[in-house]
Amino acid sequence: MLMDFKLIELIKKAKISSEFHNLLYRGVANEPISIEEIPITIPSKFWSYCKKKTSREQPLLPTDGVIFKGRVNEGQDIYSVYTKTEWNFMVSVFGRGLAAGKLKRGDRLVNLFNAGDATGDFLLLSEALHRSPIDILHIPMTGLPIEQTMIDQLIQLKVSVLAAPLRTLKDLVAYFLKKRVLTQSLRVGIKLILFGSEFADPKQLLPIRALFPNAAVRPMGYSNPQIGLIGYSDQDCSIHEYRTFSEASWIEIIDPATLEPIHEPGHPGHLLTTQLFRSWMPVIRFPTGEWAEWMDPPRVHERKFRRLGKTLMPMREPEGFALENRPRRHCLSQECFQSNSHFHHGAAQSAEK
Repeated sequence: MLMDFKLIELIKKAKISSEFHNLLYRGVANEPISIEEIPITIPSKFWSYCKKKTSREQPLLPTDGVIFKGRVNEGQDIYSVYTKTEWNFMVSVFGRGLAAGKLKRGDRLVNLFNAGDATGDFLLLSEALHRSPIDILHIPMTGLPIEQTMIDQLIQLKVSVLAAPLRTLKDLVAYFLKKRVLTQSLRVGIKLILFGSEFADPKQLLPIRALFPNAAVRPMGYSNPQIGLIGYSDQDCSIHEYRTFSEASWIEIIDPATLEPIHEPGHPGHLLTTQLFRSWMPVIRFPTGEWAEWMDPPRVHERKFRRLGKTLMPMREPEGFALENRPRRHCLSQECFQSNSHFHHGAAQSAEK
């Protein structure tokens, strides 16, 4: 698959400013022609390399932006960094994706996503709504317990859209059924229910749809605070279908045996993403941990793909890649906190060795 200018420039910049990618791409040409020339990032190695530090070193952070704390499958705490420019771009693009769904001008959207350690979806939705081309009234209610006070607010404000994690929606439905406090106005007034990036079992959605018969139930998008933007859901997408963000991410589906890109629809494989706008913490050919398949034929703009759930097959490590055995030219405290400022102060010296 031929690469465009954005991707080529991202690879060049990553080789200069990121120690991890400089080592990973040591054998890659300065201007690679196809994406297959770029090694796949092994997440466990990437996050482990991020954590390596010496006692005298301090993390290198940008002067602006946002940091999200997360945890990988091994229980390891990780931090994902976006500069202010990157974050503003991300929420603007996500806002465009929201507008492509079933939101309508004048909708009153209550945001029940979590604020705390897992604050990514709450902040992403909040800021994306304010940058969306559709005028929406945003009502943040994060942290409120599901009790009558909250229900009264939903009724009083005549909410038309609920946005929440699937677990919160499940708890909300259980509360309504137990307390029998769902008014007819709220029941028919909810026109749209948005859940997060979870992979939803259709059976989970049946009680929600039964309680709110006039509401479309759909994902607000497919994103991950540690990775970035992966896909958006427009009006033609079913529950597990998404379209690619052409200006923000490069999506691949690769064969688990050969690690070669799959181009034709209907053939499942590992889902990979490259974030075209993230240069401080490059995310390039990064596995999402899920299976997917293409729905549209090649060369369709913002091509549609379908998520198939978490992969039980670990990503096979490309042959010949053993980062820990490669010579260390310069010890960095946290690889994921790299930027041009670091390059000018440290990596430039490393490159001369």
